[in-house]
Amino acid sequence: MPVKPPQTPLAVLVAGGLDEQERYRQVLETGLPGISLRTRVASGHDGADIEGISGASAESHFAIVDGTDHSLENLHSLFDAVITTDDDLNRFLARAKNFERRRRTHQLPPDIAPVMSPWSPTWASTAARIGARVARIFADHSINAVVDHIGSTSVPGLAAKNIIDLQVSVADLDMINLCDIDLRNVGFVNVQELAPDSPGVSHDNARGPTTSPDQWQKRLYAGVDEAQRGSCT
Repeated sequence: MPVKPPQTPLAVLVAGGLDEQERYRQVLETGLPGISLRTRVASGHDGADIEGISGASAESHFAIVDGTDHSLENLHSLFDAVITTDDDLNRFLARAKNFERRRRTHQLPPDIAPVMSPWSPTWASTAARIGARVARIFADHSINAVVDHIGSTSVPGLAAKNIIDLQVSVADLDMINLCDIDLRNVGFVNVQELAPDSPGVSHDNARGPTTSPDQWQKRLYAGVDEAQRGSCT
């Protein structure tokens, strides 16, 4: 069965001064035709910036900020990339190109050997950004869902593999079917379609003598961003 392409363009939020926004616009629109570029002027001293940027980021695939503006340093955790040099911008452009190619072909990044990394404070902020994008999907469908950061990267101070795991709790798994297209649009692959019989894809092992296997059914989605791997169950 052919893969249906995403129904939404790649959306990137850019925060910073007007001159830097224009520079980023020229590079990104040239390298990523059809991109939906959103811009926001931020001061870094206004509490409304955090709420406004977080809301705009939740409606985007990526959020980037001008790293040469030191007044925005307290907002860096809200962004997927901080752009300080031309090399930073080119690296982000390559990342976004790979993301968009995989998003449009419903293709996972290549497998890599798991590597343990020292604990990073960025894991929590990354999970918050991705989690907000996932939560918005369910909210748009009027589905009451709780999105939690789980797994090793959610434990402060613990070394872990650099993979952000999110758990979405809903009343009925069939609700996920309503959100499938939107989860693909935001950059997730439905792993059931690629490896339905693999362990941990459609259910977890039952725990406890009184639980039914049906209670451990799940859906598994994996992110297409090779630079920041993640999953959503």
